[in-house]
Amino acid sequence: STQVTAQVAAQALLFAVFHLSNGYARGWAYASVQAAGAGVVGAYYGLRARRDGGVLDACLLHAAHNLAAWACFGSMAPRAAPTLAGLALYAWLVRREGVDLQVSVL
Repeated sequence: STQVTAQVAAQALLFAVFHLSNGYARGWAYASVQAAGAGVVGAYYGLRARRDGGVLDACLLHAAHNLAAWACFGSMAPRAAPTLAGLALYAWLVRREGVDLQVSVL
């Protein structure tokens, strides 16, 4: 529906705008490219959350993406601990609640 499209678009735009904050540390050219990519990925996360009825899988995908970026490029060392903590919390919730973990690819 049009309302869902508008909601996902607004969420993706906010996700992109929040990534512009990296311009202070890495430069505005880097941050603008990152924000553009974040907008596309953010739309996927929004659609995923809408389909799943919650944000846990989208959070897991975001944490996994950040962890992979850190492992490959070392660019996120200060954020590695929160990412790992987020993954641990998610795993604990999945086990506690008996949630069926399903991660799909586009």
